[in-house]
Amino acid sequence: MKKYKIALMDDYQNVALKSADWSVLRDRADITVFQDHLADPDAVIEQLLPFDVVCVMRERTPLPRKVIERPPNLKLIASAGSVNASSMSPPRSHKRVFTFPNERRF
Repeated sequence: MKKYKIALMDDYQNVALKSADWSVLRDRADITVFQDHLADPDAVIEQLLPFDVVCVMRERTPLPRKVIERPPNLKLIASAGSVNASSMSPPRSHKRVFTFPNERRF
């Protein structure tokens, strides 16, 4: 079975892996946490090239169409909030990438 590559973006407080139970993914995915913020779209693309899934922490890293379409393996973008102003919403014309906002209210 293929192991998915998951990128957790902009976790500048280093809390993402402590805030949820990620153990269910242990055998199915490799998770990489990025604490740095990248504003340059080309740098974001370069960072995301190997990943299948990107989890974004609100609006810190911009995800315009150019960034979403370039990484060849990208299939899913999950957002920590119900609205993410930094990404195109939704990528209707893009056949292979889905956005999944977290609608959960605390």
